[in-house]
Amino acid sequence: MAAACCLFLPTLLRAAANEPIPAALCEIVGIPGRFDGKIVRVRATIETGPEASVLVDKGCQPEANVWFEFASSYSSALPASEYALIKSLADLRQAAKLTWIPIDARPVVKLQIDSNYKKLHRFLNKAYKNRDGVICMGCPLYSVTATFTGRFDHSDGIFKAVRHDGAGSMTVGVQRFGHLGGWDSQIVVGSVSEVVGTKIDPAKYEQNK
Repeated sequence: MAAACCLFLPTLLRAAANEPIPAALCEIVGIPGRFDGKIVRVRATIETGPEASVLVDKGCQPEANVWFEFASSYSSALPASEYALIKSLADLRQAAKLTWIPIDARPVVKLQIDSNYKKLHRFLNKAYKNRDGVICMGCPLYSVTATFTGRFDHSDGIFKAVRHDGAGSMTVGVQRFGHLGGWDSQIVVGSVSEVVGTKIDPAKYEQNK
């Protein structure tokens, strides 16, 4: 019986490792290394624009924000990969002599398109229109707050080469996220819940004209 119990232990540990970790966005941004590669659950407000899609918690000092993107609606295995620390591109001329270190596979996130996801997008798709019926870019009619569950990724800021098994590709540089690599962290969102939309007075957009 004891032997049978031990056989199931690795499976139980893997399941526990993928359980969402509830945390404040302030905490995650404050100690990103602790949450890197983990599935997290955070309460945050969405801010979007032509060049930004971020989750924000204004209760922090300074304000916490991370890039976010929705996962694919289908599940696929991530290719195993390895990295090597390099000083310049010239090091790649002798790639075989570099010290290649395996990268642990990260949990795959699959998007849940349910009523909460659709509700969130209904709020996000409502934008201010001027008197001529022209939609104002970056003028949302709702401030949307929700609970987001997904994988947190953080860049360590180190210049490296990364090889992807089976893909025949290599990336070189410092990993960054978002538009023009403007963020060092991101959350790949798999599900949303407890969606709340707060009406924004459209008069503010008239005043800014």
